[in-house]
Order: sequence, then C-alpha cells, then structure tokens
Amino acid sequence: DFEQFYNPIIVSEFPSYYCVAKKDSKVTANDFLKICNQFNLVCDQEYPDSKFLNQSSVDLCIKSSETIYDYNALRNFIRDKINRNPNIILNLSSSVIGIKINNQKQKILEIKKQDKKINKEFDYAINATYASYNVFCNWLGFEKKLLDLRLKEVVVVKLDLKHKCAVTVMDGPF
Repeated sequence: DFEQFYNPIIVSEFPSYYCVAKKDSKVTANDFLKICNQFNLVCDQEYPDSKFLNQSSVDLCIKSSETIYDYNALRNFIRDKINRNPNIILNLSSSVIGIKINNQKQKILEIKKQDKKINKEFDYAINATYASYNVFCNWLGFEKKLLDLRLKEVVVVKLDLKHKCAVTVMDGPF
C-alpha cells in the first residue's frame, strides 16, 4: 500500500551500502551476515567507489537493493495532498503548550504562535511528539511510558559528483 500510494516519490535504483567498521565495532561482520541470512536479505559484498568509502576502514561492505524516497518530491506530494483537502488546516510555526478534555470529550489544545496563545477544539488529538511523548501524557493524566531514546549521528556531506550513493557504517550494537 505504501509503495502504491507514494509511487511518485520512490527512487528504486539508488545504490546503498551498509558497512561494519573495522575498529571498535560492537557488531562483527559475521554477526551482520548472520542477521542478513536469518531474514533472507540479499547481501552482495561490494564496495562503492573509493570517493565514498575508504575500504581499509571496514571489515565488510554490503550493497543493498533497498529503495529510497526523494525528499523534495515527498514534501511537494504531501503539500499538494494537504492543499487539496479543505478539511485540513495547518498551524505552522506553532507549539502546543497544553491540552485538556472538556465535558463534551473535545480536546482543547493551547497553542502558542509567536507571542499569542490561542485555544482550539478538536475531536481527536494524536500524540506524535516522540521525545515529548510523556509531556503530552502528563497534560492529560495518562500513564507515562519509559522511553528509550537513542542518539544517532548523521553526517551530511555535499559533494559535487555525477553519481550518488548512500553509505552507512555501523559500529554500535546491531
């Protein structure tokens, strides 16, 4: 269903490589291959061009057949869907700073936009706040969850190249 709905933004031919770091890695090349085999994942050992990866820094490099999405196309696709739906009202550059439920079971969101605070009523409120999940629960007296937040470092490098690829080097637990 996802691929059918988002077909216009999917890029199917984009080379992606997953590598296991040679030094101080918490996962071994054998562990990685064992997991790939366990889930019947294609694991062709292949390296990208040396412009993208120093082969001597990794124990293993697998070329993946996964698809990716074009972020700019996704943004435009979603914007177009939202703009064509008269039932969607966006409150951009705003923060929800509180929520209550009234006697009619409507959710009253306190919203801060610039220096103004306004209240808006909704039939439903979806908590999609990730790290602030428990703040939302606290406002409504819901049970809090123990969250496991994992730091990920993503380095974005812009290179003036004809060909592009994605390279992920793992050194943590897999």
